[in-house]
Amino acid sequence: MDAAAAAAVAEAAARPVERSAAEAALAGGRLVSDALAPELSYYELELGGGTPCGAESPEAAAMARVAAGGDGAPLARAVTVRFRCGRDGESIESVEEDATCHYTLLFSTPSLCGHASFQKRSRASQHVVCRPDVSGAT
Repeated sequence: MDAAAAAAVAEAAARPVERSAAEAALAGGRLVSDALAPELSYYELELGGGTPCGAESPEAAAMARVAAGGDGAPLARAVTVRFRCGRDGESIESVEEDATCHYTLLFSTPSLCGHASFQKRSRASQHVVCRPDVSGAT
């Protein structure tokens, strides 16, 4: 990913959003939870309809048209944002371009650390008693 694309993604993620709009956007996401390893859990949100891909240069525009199927329609930038518990404050941990004009952004925030889906759950234990088999069956 080029520096301009990384800066655009970081700027969009840092931009303040009205609470009602943020709540509406989060309703379309999904939780990927690991009860035994909550540090691997994240809330994933897909955002699309971004700026047209390839606006930077004619070469980039041609590459974006090919990635879009070659029909001439501009490919819009999109991002998958993964939110996870981060105890050291809010930060963008990584941004990767996983496909042409599609990015994956990993954002950590302490706001999620108290949520039940991000807490380690212990496995239920059972008391098991074994006795010798005296029935003679093998």
